[in-house]
Amino acid sequence: MNGGENYHFCYVGSDARLGLLLKYRLEKAGIVAVTPDTPLNSFKLVHQLMPRVVLVDERIGMNRNSLDLIIALRRTFPRDRMAVLWHPQVATRDNVVSAIRTGVDSVIVRPLTMAMLIDRINSYLLPRQRSSLGEDIDIPESPSGEDVLARLGRVQSLSAVPFVVERIMKLTGNDESGARDLEQVIESDPQVTAIVLMRANSAFYASSRKIGRVIDAVARIGFREVRAIVLGLSVINMFSQEQKNVGFDRADFWKKSLVTAVIARMLAEEAPDVDSDDAFIAGLLIDLGRIVLDEHFTAEFARAVAVADKYRVSLVEAERKILGIDHQGIGRNILERWRFPEQLVEVVGCHEEPEKMRFIRNEKTRALAEVVWAAQWVSSMLPVGSSGEAVVHYPDPQFTQNLKFWKALKPGFADQAYSEVSDLLSFIGSSCSIPLPEARQGEDKGEVILYEETELPVSPLQHIFEGGLFSVTKTSDLVQLGNADSHTIVAVEFKSVDAFMAAKPYLPDEGHPLLVVLPRGDVPKDETIRKRVGLPVRNTVYLEKPIHRSEFWDEIRKIIPTLNE
Repeated sequence: MNGGENYHFCYVGSDARLGLLLKYRLEKAGIVAVTPDTPLNSFKLVHQLMPRVVLVDERIGMNRNSLDLIIALRRTFPRDRMAVLWHPQVATRDNVVSAIRTGVDSVIVRPLTMAMLIDRINSYLLPRQRSSLGEDIDIPESPSGEDVLARLGRVQSLSAVPFVVERIMKLTGNDESGARDLEQVIESDPQVTAIVLMRANSAFYASSRKIGRVIDAVARIGFREVRAIVLGLSVINMFSQEQKNVGFDRADFWKKSLVTAVIARMLAEEAPDVDSDDAFIAGLLIDLGRIVLDEHFTAEFARAVAVADKYRVSLVEAERKILGIDHQGIGRNILERWRFPEQLVEVVGCHEEPEKMRFIRNEKTRALAEVVWAAQWVSSMLPVGSSGEAVVHYPDPQFTQNLKFWKALKPGFADQAYSEVSDLLSFIGSSCSIPLPEARQGEDKGEVILYEETELPVSPLQHIFEGGLFSVTKTSDLVQLGNADSHTIVAVEFKSVDAFMAAKPYLPDEGHPLLVVLPRGDVPKDETIRKRVGLPVRNTVYLEKPIHRSEFWDEIRKIIPTLNE
């Protein structure tokens, strides 16, 4: 059998479940895939079938080194006959350099998304197509927003709010309710009782005295935090943890939701008009519409995820294109049906759009919306979990500078958030974990010197780089950029290409590894035109705002090998 004519893709690794899932999903996309029965058979199978693209998982099993396998493949199959993709546990500067030197064509970072993988495979099977959502996209049988809401209205499981949630909402709306009333509601649900008791006895509330009564747990944790925990987690438990879409990881989704909730609570502590537990609940539930779409519109949502990745646009934009409505509208609809407080409904319905928040009439609701927007923006830069959204925005500084709660994000705020989320995950009973900072110590890191013209309370580039285990030195002095040594990436962000050109004399000589971030549409796509207008080209990569994570790391991998030249 001549595999080169029949097989497009082969997964090589010890995760048999992932291999089978990839095979199933890729074949639905028209890509003929194969996966070995065991890692031991992988090398033989690749030689026999000669697929066009091979994905080598770092977790290859059998005590074998994945890069040694890639070296062996390259001895037999040159790049023009077989593309080799590598899927590491953690992508660091040194292991990426090593992988590229062994013959890897591309590194697929975690989390692996179906859209990213299909796009990468197609880039080797077919010439890459470039387009935008403004052009016609073939979307067969795409529903309208009204169709989506009508179908949701017929979903019985979403028709009524969970009993415990309904009772707690009534209690918290009654000023005469107390801990005894809350105790009775909690004890009506054994699972909720267990969660509250585990939380009260967790390390976060360190105490030598173990408690076994709900009333004591409420006293230790506090009435409002118990309310926040029970409300949020009761909603989480409504949805299966079963994976339905390779491009949307449910475990990662809830991790990102928890990170957003924790940061929202931190910010709310510096916002006098915002209750910190209200902020926690809102942060946890703002993307509720996304899990609903994944559950009940699996195919359409998978297409939206794929479109967002392929065309490097926000998932919100892709949702609107594919479904005629975005997850904000879905979340608002569900919470209205569940009779959640109007304040929370309004925040969920506009949390992605600061320009709409200005028109919220109630000052406390507007303040909560601003806190939750900020929490989601900050969490989008952190390397924990994923809401499905792959882009990081540079918001208008005139909006961010008027928000007074940023001082809550003291140095080390991310470590604090990770620690609390890990604690939350442990008492939820989740098998997921968060790589705490101390677990990452000792990793080899690349070095970056960073200049951003747009002054924001949190640096997007800094946090994205640090999430990739780079050591970042931020500077406001352009002169320092020119003094960077050859082993350091220089990363710059400007509000316009004119501002970048004005700063060009302060940059290192052309050929030094350079990343440039500019507004969308400011950079000519053609390298020849870039040269003509005087833009640096050699060892220089350009990104447009908003920054797409996959594209960011694709471009960084292009200049990493030049650091040691």
